[in-house]
Amino acid sequence: MSLPLQQVIQHLQTLRAKLDQLESAGDWQDVIEQRREIAEQYANVDASVMVMPADVIRRRSVAFYKALKGEWFYQADAAETRNRLLYIHGCGGAHGGLAPRLSFAAKIAKATGIAVLAVDYRLLPQSPYLATQADCLAAYAWMLAHGPDDTGSALHTYVLGEAEGGTLALSTLLNIKQRDLKPPDAVVALSPLTDWTGASKSWTTLEGVDPFLSRQFFADHWSHFLNDIVEPDNPMASPLYSDLEGLPPILLQVGEREILLDDSKRFAEKVTAANGQVKLEVFPGMPHAFQLFSPFLDESTSAIKQIVDFIHASITPPMSGEVIYMHPKNLMC
Repeated sequence: MSLPLQQVIQHLQTLRAKLDQLESAGDWQDVIEQRREIAEQYANVDASVMVMPADVIRRRSVAFYKALKGEWFYQADAAETRNRLLYIHGCGGAHGGLAPRLSFAAKIAKATGIAVLAVDYRLLPQSPYLATQADCLAAYAWMLAHGPDDTGSALHTYVLGEAEGGTLALSTLLNIKQRDLKPPDAVVALSPLTDWTGASKSWTTLEGVDPFLSRQFFADHWSHFLNDIVEPDNPMASPLYSDLEGLPPILLQVGEREILLDDSKRFAEKVTAANGQVKLEVFPGMPHAFQLFSPFLDESTSAIKQIVDFIHASITPPMSGEVIYMHPKNLMC
């Protein structure tokens, strides 16, 4: 194990221990602010991770639907802002806010050359989960018609999310399909949870191997915030149980060390069975949402390059059902 990866694993294990202490100390509702503070430290393993890339313009607090806001990121020398990407952040089961993910949104804008709208959706538990989904859909619909410089309708659109943002990215895609909105050209979901029933084998086989996530974490999260809204196999919560026919190309990236490994594998299998275009990339030894640790972790930087290549190739559809294991010797950029 490389030293940077070892530091990432130790960092995540430390955060997990802090969350465990809170869970034993009282009800989730009583310690929600402490949980949020811990969750928002997820990516902060090294100062380099939080640095905003140079030559990226940040347009703050863009209001686009009632009280819903977001932030634009795009290259200072961008000749075109009609190519747009909706970024849906993750952070502690939708408890944490957008702020700790702003540098990642800026990195995606710089790497892709595409204008990125980072949506600042409503958080649990102050708002219900379905409100979070509604915010993401509203952000996408607004982005179709509005850019950072009011240039009008989008030319090409994309959706990208990590962790619970990856789940929301897939849910948003399915909501777009149901409402007959113009679909995105491609969707990228990083470490998504696709099945709340817990039927994925990796929830059990990788228990204790994952340095941050646990089956109990998800069980507690469901019981406190979702079980009074929908059943675990309801497509509104679990994208795996949706109709997956007729979707645009999808890229799934997942770490081999995270308990959500099989959530991505099973989703990719179902998209393939529906004659869809899906690319699954499994990264050996990597934890949940490891892409956030770029440039500190070489594998994270390489994963972002794979995302860029996928987005740029989306105009010509990739091969259906492609599965790639990204071995370390192939990860250096």
